[in-house]
Amino acid sequence: MGTQTAASRPLVRVLILGTVLGALWAIVARLWMRLISTEPEFTWTGTLMIIAFAAWLGLGVGLVYGTRGRGRLRWLRLLGVPGLVLFASPGLLFAPAFLLGSAMWNHAEQGWLRRLGIALGLVAVLGPAIWVWNDERINEDLAVTLPWLDQAQVGIGFVLLSLALAYGGSFLWRPVDPSLPVPETAHPALRETPIR
Repeated sequence: MGTQTAASRPLVRVLILGTVLGALWAIVARLWMRLISTEPEFTWTGTLMIIAFAAWLGLGVGLVYGTRGRGRLRWLRLLGVPGLVLFASPGLLFAPAFLLGSAMWNHAEQGWLRRLGIALGLVAVLGPAIWVWNDERINEDLAVTLPWLDQAQVGIGFVLLSLALAYGGSFLWRPVDPSLPVPETAHPALRETPIR
């Protein structure tokens, strides 16, 4: 009983942290959307939905990271799947950063594999960013090129939001923190101390 209680504390902490960071990302993303918009007509409903789905996605990342190696708790990971709705419609442009950009923070021991992950992650982050920047730099309604400061806000903002998503997504693939207690219900191999 004591082992399960001690093991659940870090899990709850990871879940809360993932949820809060997901919501914080959405708030910053919404502020960025307002900053770059030429017609800022945002609704509270839309804003709250974006924040809710991003928080849910953060919770899902926390569930995957926190339940890895915890035996019977693996099914909880399915609770985070609805958070992927964040990548519907315009959010689809952020999906490569979350799903592939996380390779930048891989923990491969082979140098070539680490470099390959960094290259893949940069392409996943910078590819959509360049596409968005190129698409947004010319205002089709006015048939004018946006000033360089507006272009910088579009490009740099998208890159920073993408990097934050990529870093968050990297927790889906990271090894479990060895300082976290492993419950007795986990596989026996997980309770052995790895040789470094």
